[in-house]
Amino acid sequence: ITRAYPNEALRLLGIAKVAWSKVGVEHPEEHIAVLHSWVPPNLYPLANVIVKRSAFTAQDIARLNRIAADIGFGVAYEPAGGENEEFKAFASAADPYEYARNYPIDISPTTDDSPFFFNRVRIRDILFGNPDKRFESIADKATSALLRLLALVTVLAATFVIGPLFFRRRLPVSARRGAPFLFYFSCLGLAFILVELPMIQRFMLFLGHPLYALSVILFTILIFSGLGSLSTQRVPAGREGQALRRTFPLLVVVLLASIVFLPPLFRTFVGEPTPIKVVASMILLAPLGFLMGQPFPLGLRILHRRATELTPWAWGVNGAASVLASVGSIVLAIGFGYSIALATGLAFYALAWTTSIVSGNFVDSAE
Repeated sequence: ITRAYPNEALRLLGIAKVAWSKVGVEHPEEHIAVLHSWVPPNLYPLANVIVKRSAFTAQDIARLNRIAADIGFGVAYEPAGGENEEFKAFASAADPYEYARNYPIDISPTTDDSPFFFNRVRIRDILFGNPDKRFESIADKATSALLRLLALVTVLAATFVIGPLFFRRRLPVSARRGAPFLFYFSCLGLAFILVELPMIQRFMLFLGHPLYALSVILFTILIFSGLGSLSTQRVPAGREGQALRRTFPLLVVVLLASIVFLPPLFRTFVGEPTPIKVVASMILLAPLGFLMGQPFPLGLRILHRRATELTPWAWGVNGAASVLASVGSIVLAIGFGYSIALATGLAFYALAWTTSIVSGNFVDSAE
């Protein structure tokens, strides 16, 4: 595999080592070699990362060095040594993730859960500073731009949604009555997007193409959440609180089951033809989408009955939270992985559920 030298090649070495370890290879460092073209005046050196099914033999290594010399390449790493101390240290590290954590830039082996191969900048280094300046390409500035965008979206949401409250002589309702509702709808906006975007990423790997994932997953979630919203019309007036107490436990259980069981199900069906995988994806997501569509209209009905003046504010905070989550989900995925972003969405649904239980505003009038 040919990639840029040294940083991308170093990350590839770590990926190869972890991959061999996961299939039971006792000494994965003996199955990897790295050649490079970093010879002046070459300003854009490349590396060939060679991964061998069996361990490199002494004859293999001798031939590798001979060919490298013939074509003017260097040997950054091979099982008997190599000229790059960082490559040798990474290859021999007992725990590649621990070694990567202490490295000046992010070379941790990427996974399906955190697939940002070209990102070498840790969020903590941007926030708290990193004296190392080995950031080579414009891609390394993407995370900084993303954090600035998150800050901008947060400021705009606070300015145009919360800010107007400070210019009103009189609030629509008392803070004690209004705050639980606004918090509830904010949690729903955050949760919906924090579930939707990581699901697109997960199904992208399963369906095999970003276009399939985007169209199938968005279609399924939006259609079935719409059907879930429509189903709330069958809830009798004054019984919305009871409906919420049925919906939220089911939603949390189904979402938790999706986090746990989708990966093994993907491994089961990944070899099937695309039409079968599309149908399977829709079946797997339909119950989750249906339940995700119910808390918002049920909450709106309660709000309209108890504090109708807050209805525009509920739409506003929900929309602002959705925009915030669209950026925040990617920040979470880069920093911690898509599973954590999905779990954060689950946590916000749990917070909305807790709010509906703790706050007396969501109690039905008949109760």
